[in-house]
Amino acid sequence: MAGQTHSTTEGMHEAIEVPAAEHGAGFPPFDSTTFASQLLWLAITFGVFYWIMKNVAVPRIAGIWKTAGTVSPVTFPKPTGCRKKPTLRRRAWRGFPAF
Repeated sequence: MAGQTHSTTEGMHEAIEVPAAEHGAGFPPFDSTTFASQLLWLAITFGVFYWIMKNVAVPRIAGIWKTAGTVSPVTFPKPTGCRKKPTLRRRAWRGFPAF
């Protein structure tokens, strides 16, 4: 028993026959009996998304752009001599002469 190997796929390669009547009419989006309802739902969904974009999203984005245009940019103070020492140290470390 220890030396025996069993294949779990033994006998499983048989074809299973399904009658054509049980397959259905084909690919559902191309089924002519449901095509009209699919177009209706497409139009309803598009209309809802268009209304949301027109009345919610676009006004919010426009408000953000309008506000961003009126806000003055942050002005940072001019750097003073505090940056000079690290720069000199860095130049010396790289082997350049300190000015």
